[in-house]
Amino acid sequence: MTTILDLLAVIHGDGGHHTGEVGLDQSIVDAIQRVSHDRSAGDNLSGLRGILRVQGQNGNWNCDEYMLGLYNGLEMALATLEGRDPVFRTGPVPAWRPVSAQAFVDTAVVDTAVVERSEWTNDLSAGGV
Repeated sequence: MTTILDLLAVIHGDGGHHTGEVGLDQSIVDAIQRVSHDRSAGDNLSGLRGILRVQGQNGNWNCDEYMLGLYNGLEMALATLEGRDPVFRTGPVPAWRPVSAQAFVDTAVVDTAVVERSEWTNDLSAGGV
């Protein structure tokens, strides 16, 4: 009997207090539900792995700093849940930028016009931000 009580204490993570409060039968039912829930949480990890895989594809993670940060945040979450060290990515700054941040603001605010992609440049040496 001590072995069962010890096992329930480990599953509930409470040193046996739950079993003492609700009784042996209910504690066993609760333990089964807890273990089943923990196993289904493992299924959710496969969903998170899939999201990280898509976010890790070229054109996603390396298109701008936000997307790089999103990838690294997902990697941190998954690594934490898997009990491992995260493998962060660093990447190149994307080639396209508005001609200048001030020109972008002036155009958007003063002219209330949308800055078209044709107004952007790929040449950062031409005064890009």
